[in-house]
Amino acid sequence: MTPTLPPDLKVIEIETTPNPNALKFNLNSRITAQTESYLNAEMAVGQDVLAEAMFAIKGVTSVMFCQNFVTVNKRAETRWGGIKTKVIRLLENPK
Repeated sequence: MTPTLPPDLKVIEIETTPNPNALKFNLNSRITAQTESYLNAEMAVGQDVLAEAMFAIKGVTSVMFCQNFVTVNKRAETRWGGIKTKVIRLLENPK
């Protein structure tokens, strides 16, 4: 189930987690009523177009959508720089 992204959705903060390969993207609005987790790209295919788009970002290994945040995990050898920018772009400008 694809989260509903309000037109004025913004990433208001990016938090580190105890896992150095995971970041939490805090949002200014609720995007889903229930938690949706995709542990690999295959789980998202045909189920969630936003998750599919996030898995298309090189290095992304899992995605979790919660009420007002998204957690993204990456491969250990991949740097966060490009991933962060692309995740923000997908959340704020999903077109």
